[in-house]
Amino acid sequence: MDFYLPIAEVYVSLPFIFFLSFVVGILSGLFGVGGGFLMTPFLIFLGIPPVYAVPNEINNILATSVSGSMTHWFKNTLDYKMGLMIIIGGIAGTVIGIITFTFFKETGKLSLIISLSYMYLLAIIGTLMLIEGAKELDIFLDLPEIAENGNQVKVNFEIESEMTEENYVKNVYILADGNPAPDVAKFSFTPDMGMCSATTRIRLSKTQNVVLVAENNKNEYFMTKSKVKVTIGGCGG
Repeated sequence: MDFYLPIAEVYVSLPFIFFLSFVVGILSGLFGVGGGFLMTPFLIFLGIPPVYAVPNEINNILATSVSGSMTHWFKNTLDYKMGLMIIIGGIAGTVIGIITFTFFKETGKLSLIISLSYMYLLAIIGTLMLIEGAKELDIFLDLPEIAENGNQVKVNFEIESEMTEENYVKNVYILADGNPAPDVAKFSFTPDMGMCSATTRIRLSKTQNVVLVAENNKNEYFMTKSKVKVTIGGCGG
C-alpha cells in the first residue's frame, strides 16, 4: 500500500514505514540509542529527501523517548539528575542544530551535508565502539547454580589480562548483593604474578547474585555476575 506524502512529494510504502518504526523502537528500547539516528538514514534510503527526512523523524524520536522514559520510570531505573543535565544539553544542542540546518538549507547544500555527516559520524562511532570492545576483559566466573549450603560456596575466577606494567588487573572484588554485608572478598594482583585467577569460598545468606568487579591499573572497572540459588542460607540465615 503506497502512501503519498504531499510535502516531500514522494510515494512510500505505509506498511514498510510502520515496520521500520517498530524495529527502531525496539532497538531504542534495548540499547538506548536515539531513534532519529537509526530512522533518518532509512527514510533517506526510501527516497525521502534529507530536508524532509530530518524534521519528520522527530515524531519517531518523540514516541520512543516518551514510551521508553515512562517504562523506565515505572521500573525505577531513571536517574533524574542525569536526565536533567541531558535535557539541558539536548535543548541547547537542538537549537544550534536547527540554526545549522536552516543555514545549509538556504545554501542548497543540506542533502550533501546530512549524507556526509552520517557517513563520518557512523565511521567515528564504529571505531570508538571497536576500541572500547577491545578494552573489555575476558572474565571467567565459576559458581554453582545451586548451593545446598550457603556457608561454603566455592568461587573460582580467571581474568585474561596481559599482566604487564602497562596493563594489568590490580584488584578483584567479589560482592554478594543479598548479604547483610555485600563485600565478601578482595584480591590484589601485581604484574609479577603473571596471571589473574583465584579460588575461594564465600557465605551466601540466600539466593542472590554474586558480582565480580575487576579494577585495572588505569582505574577502569569491569564487571560480571552469576546467580546462585541457595537452599540453606549462611550468614546466620
